[in-house]
Amino acid sequence: MKYYLKNRLLLISLTLLFSCGNAYKITTIDTVNVSDYNIYVFRLCEKIRVEGSTRFLSCDIECDATDILAINDTQIREELYLLLEKTGNKVIYLTTKTDRSFDLEPDIFNTKAHKNYVFANDLENVYFGLQKQNTIFFTNKNETLTFEMTETINNSCAYTISTLHSKTKDDSPINNKLVRLSEVYSIPIRFMASKRILALQPTKEITLDTVETINLNGKRIIIKGKRNSIDGSQRRRLKYHPEFN
Repeated sequence: MKYYLKNRLLLISLTLLFSCGNAYKITTIDTVNVSDYNIYVFRLCEKIRVEGSTRFLSCDIECDATDILAINDTQIREELYLLLEKTGNKVIYLTTKTDRSFDLEPDIFNTKAHKNYVFANDLENVYFGLQKQNTIFFTNKNETLTFEMTETINNSCAYTISTLHSKTKDDSPINNKLVRLSEVYSIPIRFMASKRILALQPTKEITLDTVETINLNGKRIIIKGKRNSIDGSQRRRLKYHPEFN
């Protein structure tokens, strides 16, 4: 069974938010310095050979990142990332590819390299939003999607997405309704502070490269490292949704 949290309500909402965004082209010129952001990671784990509601679980507890490689029959199945600006209010939300093979062999998140790095090569969507206190806004001309976060009182080590509110011009099941995610999921959607580094490694033959900037050049997104880069206009899988206003 293909079970991805991001294909359910949380990411369905983002899909609704940007369903017109793919056709709504906006020209944005900006350069994001990755060093200006702190990274927060949500990891979804699966217990292999276990059926039912206990099959999936949050990999981490509060602010303690579990070493999944040391636990038998448990694998990371999904990772989502929040980049929060250190001294400003900008937010970058990153989702990952969903076309991986779900078998007994470790997939892309279950390697030693992933303990220390987040690879831009794994990304599928890049969204830009704004944060006001514990609220994150994603907007386009058709809709505003608001996420409320509950902060873990421990040097901002984690944020749990507690509610979402979608306000759109189009009629939808969740239009202008407050949805409490604890009533939808048994697993808290908790983004934990991480020391992992955003990196590039286009192929196994190319040496790992640390990402320095995300450049928005008109309708293109270019993720640049010290030596290599990924050009969004050349990669059909990498889509971006600019909104800094």
